[in-house]
Amino acid sequence: MTSILEEHGLIKQADTLTGIEQFHHPELNIQFLTSEKGSGGSEAYSIEALGLRVESLRFMEMLIDSAKELEIPGMEGLRVKVPSP
Repeated sequence: MTSILEEHGLIKQADTLTGIEQFHHPELNIQFLTSEKGSGGSEAYSIEALGLRVESLRFMEMLIDSAKELEIPGMEGLRVKVPSP
């Protein structure tokens, strides 16, 4: 996943305190989120299949249920899901 985003000009940055990784571009910031399971905690959650450390949030299901899939202009083939406003 990292290499695909970097090919599109996004720069990976990790928060030094939490380890949560984000990708930055002059016109776009991407942060990966996942649903928090169990009692929760403040540590980043590792998704090995993507090679990323992401933030887990309670009640993500509400955002996921209303998400829209969009293609990023100028980044052919790169699609993301964003919560409906």
